[in-house]
Amino acid sequence: MARPDGFELFCFYHLGLDRQWSYRFRNVNAAARTYGASVDEVKAWLASERIDPETVTAVPYALAKAHSEAQILALTASTAEIEAFAHRVYDDFRAAQRHMSPGAGLLSDDDFELDGGAGSDQMN
Repeated sequence: MARPDGFELFCFYHLGLDRQWSYRFRNVNAAARTYGASVDEVKAWLASERIDPETVTAVPYALAKAHSEAQILALTASTAEIEAFAHRVYDDFRAAQRHMSPGAGLLSDDDFELDGGAGSDQMN
């Protein structure tokens, strides 16, 4: 099977939705089996699409909530509604990602200022 595009990979790995919009818990091993790839290949795909776990955790977006909503929709909604939901989540996630500054979520030495007092190490 060919490498999935970013949207399909996002839906599968983060929302648990396959091409038929069926929900199931998915992980990197399930993605590797589904796409006929190694776990390392899938990890590389996730990283190249900037949807790997390390990157995603820095994005100010409630992805865990979206995952939960996908679970519920799979039981209650039509295929068209699930697909529309998935597109909306992906677009909203990408918008949140675009508005992040480089290195967002990481603190640097510039984030700390000393007030000059002895033992002062508080953030201002």
